[in-house]
Amino acid sequence: MAKATPRWSAQVYLRSAKGSLRDLGDGPLPADLASRLPPSEKRREVAAAFEKLGFRVFLDDLGLGVSIDGPESLFNRVFKTGKAKTKARAAAGDTRELTVPKDLAALVESIVVLPAPESFR
Repeated sequence: MAKATPRWSAQVYLRSAKGSLRDLGDGPLPADLASRLPPSEKRREVAAAFEKLGFRVFLDDLGLGVSIDGPESLFNRVFKTGKAKTKARAAAGDTRELTVPKDLAALVESIVVLPAPESFR
């Protein structure tokens, strides 16, 4: 059986008019959550840009975020992660921030690679 191509997933945090969703951490959602949400048309624009690059894109129902998924090679090509950084991620099993593509910098605050589930390490 051929070995599966490693896949990465990342959370894309969009810019909003007031505050960052990343600042919320694992705490309770604030009463003024709507002010921290990016406009839906901006979410769709970012989603379309990542789909065009070849990523699978997921939009949550609450309007909080955009997640992307793709083969390791796609992340390496788009984000210039390189083999050394790939091995470091695999060894650490932790999150790490990627450089936002210049053409999305006005819409995207940050992109964070998510660790693989325990069963996949």
